[in-house]
Amino acid sequence: MEDSGCKKTWSVVVKRSYDLSRQLYQYMLAFCKQKRKGRKRSAEMSLVRRVRCNLTAITILSVLSYKKNSLYFKLPVGLLLRSCLMDTIHALYLHSMTAKEAEEEIEVFSKDYVKSLDERFEVYKDKIVDVGLPELFLDDFYNSAREDAFLRYLTYEKDDLSFKLKAIKSKEIRTIHDTWPENITISRMVDFVRSKMKHTACVNRLNSYYKYFSQYEHFSEQGHGDSLAPFGNDNVSFPLALDALEKGLKVIVKI
Repeated sequence: MEDSGCKKTWSVVVKRSYDLSRQLYQYMLAFCKQKRKGRKRSAEMSLVRRVRCNLTAITILSVLSYKKNSLYFKLPVGLLLRSCLMDTIHALYLHSMTAKEAEEEIEVFSKDYVKSLDERFEVYKDKIVDVGLPELFLDDFYNSAREDAFLRYLTYEKDDLSFKLKAIKSKEIRTIHDTWPENITISRMVDFVRSKMKHTACVNRLNSYYKYFSQYEHFSEQGHGDSLAPFGNDNVSFPLALDALEKGLKVIVKI
């Protein structure tokens, strides 16, 4: 798959993603040297680290695409951009909160992670199938590991004659925004940032590109949406998407 503007677009994406990744790296180095970091700031930097990791992958795939003058990696690059935009919205959400608010949300995010562990047991079993232990023992080992790391986010629920580990509810963590729903979506994060007014334009642009690249997750018989279309025939500018991402990150890390 080729088009006349392919190499030109990929060359810009390579430069923009690489430069932004390097800027984030320098900022993160400086952050690591700080003595007092704070939980809110550390969480924001963890999200920035995720963005930088994905930006590095974008750079590598874009270099290959430039050399081959190909659209083959347009789909994964778009998905990686979506992930970068999502994490930046996430970080901006925490950035717009007070330290106390952010600490509670970080606890909720940790709880959500623990909840996802309920669905990973089958994968865990596949990994250690060669050990040869009965499934009951594997279940005990898996839950013991969860308890060691995440005990404060877990509770027990009686299931027939046994007890089952489950993640606690968000309402058991929240004291400030105790009327908020169990799950905070990207849409609600965006609404929260908008409510603070200061970064409304920035988060609106991030959200627009996030929603656009979310279409890349969905199959379309008519060509997978824009994900396989030549750059001149789609509805987005990859360089401008990176521009929106950079402006969002500048709010968080002052690069």
